Amino acid sequence: RTLSLWGNRWCHRKRLRIACLPQRMVHRQEMRGLLVLLLQVGLAVGSFKTLRVRHTLQGKTGTTNGPKIPAEVLSSDATGSLQYPRIFVYDSKPSWRVYKNFWKGMSEDDVPCQGDECIYGIKQPISVDGKSWNTRIPGQFWNGRMYHHRLVNSYPHIVTDPSEADLFYVPAFTEWSSFHPEDGDVCYNATEVRESLIHYNASTAHRHFAISPRVSSGDQCPLDLDHGLQWLSLEDLQYGSKISIPYPTALSGMTPSEAHEFLSAVYHVKREHLVAAQFGFHGRTATLRQSLIAECLKDPQCANCGELVSRDAGCYVKQYTDSTFCLNPVGDTPSRKGMIDSLVAGCIPVLYSESQLVMWTNHVGDWRDIAVILPEEQWNNTFSVLRAIPEEEIKTLQRNIHNINYRLSVYREPEASEADQVHEADACDVSMATLWAEVRQSESECVGSLGGTCLPTIHKRMTHTHHSSKKH
Repeated sequence: RTLSLWGNRWCHRKRLRIACLPQRMVHRQEMRGLLVLLLQVGLAVGSFKTLRVRHTLQGKTGTTNGPKIPAEVLSSDATGSLQYPRIFVYDSKPSWRVYKNFWKGMSEDDVPCQGDECIYGIKQPISVDGKSWNTRIPGQFWNGRMYHHRLVNSYPHIVTDPSEADLFYVPAFTEWSSFHPEDGDVCYNATEVRESLIHYNASTAHRHFAISPRVSSGDQCPLDLDHGLQWLSLEDLQYGSKISIPYPTALSGMTPSEAHEFLSAVYHVKREHLVAAQFGFHGRTATLRQSLIAECLKDPQCANCGELVSRDAGCYVKQYTDSTFCLNPVGDTPSRKGMIDSLVAGCIPVLYSESQLVMWTNHVGDWRDIAVILPEEQWNNTFSVLRAIPEEEIKTLQRNIHNINYRLSVYREPEASEADQVHEADACDVSMATLWAEVRQSESECVGSLGGTCLPTIHKRMTHTHHSSKKH
C-alpha cells in the first residue's frame, strides 16, 4: 500500500495527472498506510521471535561447548560470535532409516557389521610416514547413518521443546536405490513419516530438513509433502537445495584429535608418486578414463591399484597419501567420491569439468584454490601439464587443502580427555550452520511483506522442486 502511494507521489512529480489520486487524499492515505505498516511490522517481529530462537556459539573464551564454525561459512553477529542452530529431532521408528546391511565384499565372509563399523565403515590400517592409522572404508552412500548418529548422539544443541528450535530434523532416509525395485523394500513408510511431522506447515516447511544419502532424485523415496522439504544431499542439483554435503571419507569415525594428527601427517609427508589414478571405465567420460589409466600404466610416477574390489579399497587411500596429484574425471554425475578422498589424503585433485566446481563449496570453498582444473584441450596431455606446474604453486595448493581439510569428515564424539577442548566444525557442523544461514537469509527477504503468508525464496524453490519431482 505504501509503495503504491509513493508511486502516486512520483506520478504527481512527473505531472502525469491521468490516473493520479488528488494530493490531499494521497497525504491522508499515506499517513494511514504508514501507521498500519508500523503496526504490522511490530506484530510480525513479536510473533517471529517466539518461533525463531537464535543460539550463538562462543569462541575459546566462551562457556558453550561445541565446535567452532569457520568465519567464512557464516557471518558474525554484532558481538563477533557465530550463529548456530538449535535442532529439534522428530520421534521416529528405526524402519524409517533403510540401511544396506553391509557393503558386500568388505569382509571375506560378508558377516554383518559390528559396533561403530556399522556407522563409519570397516577399519583399514595404513601407514603414513612410518606411523600406523586406522582409517575407514565407508560406503559412499552412508551419509544418512553418519549424520543421524552425529545429530542424535553428539550434536551439542539439540532441543526437546519445538518452540525453541531453529531447524527440525526429519530422521528418514534410504541407502537403497529406488531405481532397482528387485532389491526389495527400499523405501520407508512415507505415510507414517508425514503423519509424525506435527510441527510442519506452510510457515515452517523451509526449516525442516532431511538427509539424502544418494545422488539422483530417483534414489530418494518421495515424502510428497505439500510445502517441500530441505534435502541435504551429495549433489544439490537434484533437490533444489543449496546445501550439498561431501561423501563419507576415510577419516570418518576418528576422534577430533586423531583427525588433526592424521591431517598433519599427510600434509608433511614426502610423496613418492606424481599422480594417482583410481577409477573404473564408466560414466560420461569413460573414454577419457580409459586413456588416463593406459597412460598411468606406462608411467612409473603414476600409482594405480588395478581393478579394485571393495575389500581392497584401502589401497587407494594409501596411494592418495603417496601421490601429489589425484585424477578425478567426471563419472555418472559431476560429483565423485574420489574428489573428497583426494583432499583428506592431502592429494591435489585434478578436475576435468566446470560442473565439478559447484560441489560442496560450503565445505571446500573455491575449488580453484585447492585443485587443478584441466580444459578439454589439455586432457590428452594431463601428465605433461602436471609435471610443468611450479613447485611453489604445488605448495600453495597443498597448504590451502590443509586449511580446509578438517571440515570434510564426520567424526566420532571426542574421548573424555578431549571433552574440554574447543574443536573446529566437522562436515555435519558446517552443513547445519550453512543451512541455518540460508534459512535466515531467505527469511530476511520476507521483511516488508504485509499481506498473507510470507514464503521465503528458499521455500518457493523447494515447493517448485517438490511439484516438479512428482512428474518423473
